[in-house]
Amino acid sequence: MSLSKSAVCCLALGVMSWGPAPVVLAAAKAEGLLVGRVTRVSDGDTLRLQQGPHAVPVRLAAVDAPELDQAHGREARDALHACAFGRIVTVRVRATDRHGRTVGTVESAGRDCGLAQLQIGMAWHAKAYAQEQHQNDRGSYAAAERSARQRRVGLWADAAPVAPWAFRRTQPP
Repeated sequence: MSLSKSAVCCLALGVMSWGPAPVVLAAAKAEGLLVGRVTRVSDGDTLRLQQGPHAVPVRLAAVDAPELDQAHGREARDALHACAFGRIVTVRVRATDRHGRTVGTVESAGRDCGLAQLQIGMAWHAKAYAQEQHQNDRGSYAAAERSARQRRVGLWADAAPVAPWAFRRTQPP
């Protein structure tokens, strides 16, 4: 990213005071970044980013966490909440999904929240959506899931964890 750390800092300060500098906002947007405060965590892979008066729904890129009414769903939500809620985060935008949510990599205090979900066994690396990721992230996300599986942490402690996409297919419309 060519947006300087000082520019991101200034943007974060502007977001906190609800008056981001237009020049810094334009620079962030040109870089494909969103910066704002996380005001809601819906589940283990979805949150709401507040940018001044605008709320932006954000889905973590290439991560699929259990549904809330599925085993480990609430734990996954709580883990994402611990990573991002109430904090100023940076979202590296990758796409917009079919529900109109911004899809991207969410960084909180220098930590990739999607990668963190995988490392603690609270999500699957959604390889079908790997094109949403930066090439460097694909390998680290896949390795994080493999490691969590091998260590049998989080949802991988279950004998046969059910992937969220398989779980959703069993639910009534």
